Amino acid sequence: MSQDDMKSIPVQGFVDIYKSLDAERVRTPSRYMHFIKTYYKIFNIKKQALLQRRDTLCAGVEALRRARSEVATLQDEAAEQEVALSEKQAKANQALDQIGATVRATTDKKEEMYQLKKNIELENEKLQIQKKEIEEELASVEPVIAAARAAVGDIKPESLSEVRSLRAPPDVVRDVLEGVLRLMGIADTSWHSMKSFLSKRGVKEDIRCLDARQISPEAAQSVERLLQRRGASFEQAAARRASAACAPLAAWVRANLDYARALARVRPLQDRQRQLHGNLKRAEDELAALSSGLATVDERVAALKEQLGRHTREAAAIELRLSTAVQTISAASDLLDRLAHEYDSWENDLQNITIEILELNQRSLLAAGYLTYLPDLTEPQARNYLSKWCSLINFEDTSFSLINFLSTPEKQLKWEANGLPLDQSAFKNAVFVEQYLEQSSTLTPLLVDPEGEAEVWLRSTLAHADFVPQHEPRLATALHLALRLGRTLVITEVECIEEWWWSTMRGAAGGRARVLLATRRPALAGDVATHCRAALAPLHFTARLHALVDQLVHGAFYKQNPEMKEKSKEIKLTKATLQKRQHELQENLLRDLSGNADILHDANLLAALEKTRSTSATISQALDEARALEAHTRAACEAYAPSAARAASLALAARLVTALPPDTLLDVFVGAVARSESNPKNINNDEVVKYFTRKIIERVLLSLHKKDKYIVVMHLLRQVYDNLIPEKLWQIFIGNFNLIEIDKDLTRTMKTQFQWITDDCVKRVAQIKVHDENLFNRLSLGTSDMWLEFQKLGDLHILSKLNLEPFECVVAVAALRPESTYRAIVSFVDQVLGAGAVSGAHTAQRAALWSQPARPALLLAAHAHDVLAAHAHAHSRTLTTVGIDEGMNVWEAALETSRGGSWLAIRVGASPFTRDLLSFVVSLSERPASDFGDDFRLWILAEDRDIPSTLSTNCVKVVLESPEGVKRNACGTLSAWTRLRADATLLRHLAGLALFHALVQERRAYIPQGWSQWYGWEWGDVSASAAAARAAGGEEAARELCGALYAARVERARDRSVLHALARRCLREPPAPWPRSDRLQDYVTAMEALPDIDSPELLQLPANCRVAWEKNAADNIIAGLRGLSKQRPAGRMRPASCILAARGIL
Repeated sequence: MSQDDMKSIPVQGFVDIYKSLDAERVRTPSRYMHFIKTYYKIFNIKKQALLQRRDTLCAGVEALRRARSEVATLQDEAAEQEVALSEKQAKANQALDQIGATVRATTDKKEEMYQLKKNIELENEKLQIQKKEIEEELASVEPVIAAARAAVGDIKPESLSEVRSLRAPPDVVRDVLEGVLRLMGIADTSWHSMKSFLSKRGVKEDIRCLDARQISPEAAQSVERLLQRRGASFEQAAARRASAACAPLAAWVRANLDYARALARVRPLQDRQRQLHGNLKRAEDELAALSSGLATVDERVAALKEQLGRHTREAAAIELRLSTAVQTISAASDLLDRLAHEYDSWENDLQNITIEILELNQRSLLAAGYLTYLPDLTEPQARNYLSKWCSLINFEDTSFSLINFLSTPEKQLKWEANGLPLDQSAFKNAVFVEQYLEQSSTLTPLLVDPEGEAEVWLRSTLAHADFVPQHEPRLATALHLALRLGRTLVITEVECIEEWWWSTMRGAAGGRARVLLATRRPALAGDVATHCRAALAPLHFTARLHALVDQLVHGAFYKQNPEMKEKSKEIKLTKATLQKRQHELQENLLRDLSGNADILHDANLLAALEKTRSTSATISQALDEARALEAHTRAACEAYAPSAARAASLALAARLVTALPPDTLLDVFVGAVARSESNPKNINNDEVVKYFTRKIIERVLLSLHKKDKYIVVMHLLRQVYDNLIPEKLWQIFIGNFNLIEIDKDLTRTMKTQFQWITDDCVKRVAQIKVHDENLFNRLSLGTSDMWLEFQKLGDLHILSKLNLEPFECVVAVAALRPESTYRAIVSFVDQVLGAGAVSGAHTAQRAALWSQPARPALLLAAHAHDVLAAHAHAHSRTLTTVGIDEGMNVWEAALETSRGGSWLAIRVGASPFTRDLLSFVVSLSERPASDFGDDFRLWILAEDRDIPSTLSTNCVKVVLESPEGVKRNACGTLSAWTRLRADATLLRHLAGLALFHALVQERRAYIPQGWSQWYGWEWGDVSASAAAARAAGGEEAARELCGALYAARVERARDRSVLHALARRCLREPPAPWPRSDRLQDYVTAMEALPDIDSPELLQLPANCRVAWEKNAADNIIAGLRGLSKQRPAGRMRPASCILAARGIL
């Protein structure tokens, strides 16, 4: 860096940018030092490149300027030579004129006499030739016409009478007679005219005696056209068949027409013959007049000839020199004209480079600040900081782009071809990685890559890098080799920053080795130690809103039009190649210009210029095609944009709860579009969004416990249906408006006016009045009878008279009858998504549909194997089960056996998830889809617990819980035993056991009325009781064992008494009607008769227990939503645990 560069460093800009930072975690001294070093390296590299480019352009422009100066000099010299040449030519012309004046008087007459004699002889010869040609031409036609006249004379009168007697003559007769009449000069060719002509006396003589010279050209042309149209009528055979008189007349017409043609041909000859006679007479007269008065002047002519020769030789020498100069000027001008575009372009580039050099300090400062402090921010956040920084350092170009400043279009196209996601955040991350690899940035990149897209891109881009997972034993060896040999190492599947390899890596940070970290845990960046965080640059390869919208829009378009995707990719690659080629040709041209002292006489320059022009034309065509394709794609994608925007908002919110891979989102969106796309230009966006929302929520609910489902569903619906759930009503619903702030006078007035409103509800109603006057008026609180009936019965149908919007009804119910809020929420969800969307039924079946051959289903439940086995049996699937402890070789062998279309289950249970299992799942996801049959599924069965990020990202997480309600719970338990074969007595006992298990579980929702505390009765208890019943010798022993197993968890006597009472009711005195059958399905059918909503009588609880439970459930939902609202992420993807942990939702 020069002394001038040191003086121009914007020191105050470093300080201002540092002070503008809001996050304390990045305001560290070490990162500030990174900031300075990054600026220094970027500035030096960019300035060196700009100066080198400027020098090259200056050399080329200077060469063109020299060439233009030389051409101007040559043009001046050529002008002087043209003047000298004109003088010499004038003197030669003067001498020639004198010779002419001298000789003309004497020699002109000689020449004229000689020429006249010669002309007379020539004219005479031509006259004889013309005469002979005329005679020969006419002689060739006369025999034919004579024969035709004779044939006409031989026509018998009877033949003519026969023709005249015809009423409707044949076409041949009409055509022949039309030809005769036209040649005779008769214009009327009607049949009447024809009969009148034939009736004339001496008609044959008139025809025979017709002189062809009398035929007018118009008549001959009309007959010619007749012959062209009706030539067959004039054939002898056709004419003879038509009439005996027609054949001679047809021959006569043809002969006269031929003679007329001959006369037309000889007429010019006859005119020429008359002209030659005249010329010959005049020439003879002139020759007689020029026979005297000749004298000789040979001496005078010789002197003039010698003077003429001298002037002519001097003029020729000057003309030769001038011709050479003109050729040089022409070639040079052509070269300069061809280079005019390049000259202007290079001049413009020089101006831009000058501006860039002047602004390089500011641009480098912005780029260094971006790379140091903003790599983990969203695009809007980063853009806000850049705008603020531009103002602080007085930089006017607020549209500064890091991507355009530190990369080129060719690099961006290459990144895209290597699999980089098509959004600005991904390209910004790619720029950071490139700067790190080029040692311009010293912060270690941490690629937060939940979907594995960045790793795919890195593997394609860094072909010679080593990729080693953190958990592999060879990591230490790979790290030491990379540091020693200066190689690039990518540590993948990073779960935590281990101090030993971090300190080793940072200790060699100044060397040539480059180490990148890749993790699938979005929370890892926040979990590392402070000293590690100071040297890390988290790069989030997770879809943001605008990027996800683009992915959905273009994905849907390309799915519907697969050929357009390949064509677009092909055009982009062609454009990148051609642009690179054009740059190389221009560089070669600049090099030739700057290194050639005499460009005016270099033919290779023209060839290089032609090659550059040809490539430029091809590039222009490729660019036009690319623009046309982009315009067509953009126009076609506009129809998908509205629904894609709402779908993307939902998808981002759903990703906070569970892992949703991009291909899953795209498949659901494409399916939604396909369902409603009757007309591509008129898509029903509401239907698309509704289908997409229902499917995504269905997918999300698989990974949730039932107590959390309505919390998450309401939160997701708010993201996509902002028109149905206005912000004000939402804040009222979740209680974010402080009730204390409500005016006490207002509450007293409302209490006085609406005395039927309870004291607990009056503040909530006042809150609605304060924040939404319109809704308050439409509640019609003056209609007390209706509201009193609703408060008594809690029937939501009563409120249908108010014509409220669905969510307005929820807010009204929450304010005026809080105990019915749960039902209002359920009703709202059913109205938006459709009935049954949140039900937990058929979980295994849904898991099979959402999983894929390369994306396993992770079933979390103690009874996962029983449920899966029952589902496989019900759907005739072959299920192979292997244990977690059997190892990779057994899994691989089972996979080979099952991958054709069977199911493979790896049973983990309560065992830890091993590294082999994670590697097995990852390797499965990397295999091509063609390796598996469409029906193949891999299932991982484990108890509910925390899941490693690698596993949760690559699997469809499914929480298997007993469905809500006694009926669904008991039916689910029985369905898990569908493969059981036993007698009627044992099956009756198992049916009673399923009912007993459902009752004891469902009563846990009514603490303290149901039980005094929570008891962990789960699948293990009912499974062990069923096994005990099968092993026991009789029903009594089975009942005692069952009671003992369940009572082992109970601590209090009151609860134990209730438990024994429920056991007697279900196991000793089963409810009627209860079948006596050896088919388990009959008991499932009998269980279906139970009510969908558990009644107090069924649960053996007080009558108002359901109301209390619903109020408690609604309070939990609202509390959960309030927690989610407070924990909403500000522009960055965060895991579900960061948002839901505060409420215990996950």
